[in-house]
Amino acid sequence: MDIEPSLLEGKDEVSSVDRAIDEISIPVLDFRQAAGLGRELWQSVDVELYIQQERELWDKD
Repeated sequence: MDIEPSLLEGKDEVSSVDRAIDEISIPVLDFRQAAGLGRELWQSVDVELYIQQERELWDKD
């Protein structure tokens, strides 16, 4: 079975990126620790009005 050469273009670059990603140590995120994140932002927002505006935007589509 022959492989189309265009499918192999950039294969080495992808492999090196995959290897680099595998080597990065990414901490596990626990979103339970994010409780209250953004609280100050939402205190200045009229939430009911915001929700109404978002729903109106959805209805336009």
